[in-house]
Amino acid sequence: MVKKFGLSALIPLAAVLAANRDVPTEIVLNADAPVDAIIAGQPGQLQLVTGFLDRLTLNTQYVAKNGIKPAAIMGNADVNFGGRREIKGKNRPLRYTIRGIDEEGRAFWFADVPQPRFDGSVGPFAIPFDVVKIQLSPSLPAELEHSMIYFGNLNNGSNAGHIDPTFRTTVNFSIEKRMRYPLASAATGAAIAAAYGGTLSGESWDEEIAFGIKRPVRLLTLEKPFIIGAFRFTQIAVRVRNGVDAGALGEAIAEQAVDDDSDPAEIIVMGKGKKAKQPIFTFDIGRDVLDACSSITFDKAAKQMRLSCHPA
Repeated sequence: MVKKFGLSALIPLAAVLAANRDVPTEIVLNADAPVDAIIAGQPGQLQLVTGFLDRLTLNTQYVAKNGIKPAAIMGNADVNFGGRREIKGKNRPLRYTIRGIDEEGRAFWFADVPQPRFDGSVGPFAIPFDVVKIQLSPSLPAELEHSMIYFGNLNNGSNAGHIDPTFRTTVNFSIEKRMRYPLASAATGAAIAAAYGGTLSGESWDEEIAFGIKRPVRLLTLEKPFIIGAFRFTQIAVRVRNGVDAGALGEAIAEQAVDDDSDPAEIIVMGKGKKAKQPIFTFDIGRDVLDACSSITFDKAAKQMRLSCHPA
């Protein structure tokens, strides 16, 4: 399974690996509260993110205020979406501290895009604890826990894996993003439609993928619910198949019957003469859905993502 985005930078392995030390077992964080940190010796507050890059990503105002400069060697970084380079940024190695635990890592920052809240953002893989538990709301009696395969890295973020009888997909849980519908890549949407009786309807609209980058999507309605853990979906937003990146590649989905003879609001343009891109399978779930759960836990040692959800 392949993530929809990645971060490319020539980074020495020693700069990526944490220093040899005893890693504390667990940290519990509030999903909506800033994470207090010391960044290169200066106090800062970080937005907690789980649906995008896990690396320490700084607000450009914080970078300017504290005189943080790109590394003299290998100080550039690019963000790719589905194999397409979209954003150019900078990075440098530095030390940061969360809850008294030091981490030798790298900080990244990107101009000309919506900036992180507070002084920057950080995801589970960049938090120096084996287990990162994020409290979404107060726990209730008789909650059910749902476990999923957990994988990823600093560059590709924190991912879960879902294995369906006929396909597999990467699942991203974004505590920081609200979406009316969960969002499927074109390939995942086609696989779900084939397995659960789905049809497309209505006009397309633009949905933000990340960093202010938007892509057209359409509404997929299912005859049978698509189930992931505690969640049952009968309507999903699906990327339009326009070939702009690997997230927009996939099989065709049937249109919902209409009364007129108009063409579907979907035009497929595929380039020729170059090696074909491979479609990626991703499924993004936002905070609107996660409001049904009290916590989400990222257990790096056990390679498990656990959702504790309210009883139905």
